[in-house]
Amino acid sequence: MGQSSEKLTLEGNRLLRPPRGFDAGHPFIEDLEMNDFVASVALSEDQICSGKLMHDFVSACRKMSPLVKFTTKALGLKF
Repeated sequence: MGQSSEKLTLEGNRLLRPPRGFDAGHPFIEDLEMNDFVASVALSEDQICSGKLMHDFVSACRKMSPLVKFTTKALGLKF
């Protein structure tokens, strides 16, 4: 599995309505309604059981790295 075929999936809890002060038509309303971000990359059973597991796992972590960097910076933390 190459890095180009991996897809980062973002999930998490969402508000039921737009946050106070934000219009429901805001272009980033779906992002603004999120309470948290859970990032994942799906790995198949074949990948998990293969000798390439660590390679695929590290590749998945690299794919999630920009989100982690962004959120830590937004919180004023070191990355």
